[in-house]
This record gives sequence, structure tokens and C-alpha cells, in this order.
Amino acid sequence: MKLKKELRAVKEINEQARREREEQDMMKKQQAEKQAKLQQEQQSAALQHQQQHHVSGLEKTQSDLLKAVSKVPT
Repeated sequence: MKLKKELRAVKEINEQARREREEQDMMKKQQAEKQAKLQQEQQSAALQHQQQHHVSGLEKTQSDLLKAVSKVPT
């Protein structure tokens, strides 16, 4: 009878430890997903900024060309 109680107690401890590990694993997974999402958003924002900078550079070049063409005597 005493052995059964001890065995039940050990099983209970093991079950609790398993639940805690699963909970920690889930929290780590969620944290990793949040980190990955944040990195993706930062990369997207950086790429968008880079593209906007490139477009504004093209607009400036086109404007310079128009000024140069308008100054050419005809």
C-alpha cells in the first residue's frame, strides 16, 4: 500500500514536471515567433525605405534632365 502511494506521488511529480516543460516550450516558441515577426517587419520597413530613396533619386534625375533639355537652345 505504501509503495502504491509513493508510486502515485512519483507519477504526479513527473506529470507536473512534464506540464511545466510543455508550458516553457510553448512560451519559447511564442517568443521565437514574435522575434521572427519583428525581424520580418523591420526588414520590410528597411526595404521599403530603400525603395523610396531609390525612387526619389530617379525623380530627381528626371527633373535634372528636364531642366537640361529646357536649357538647350533650339
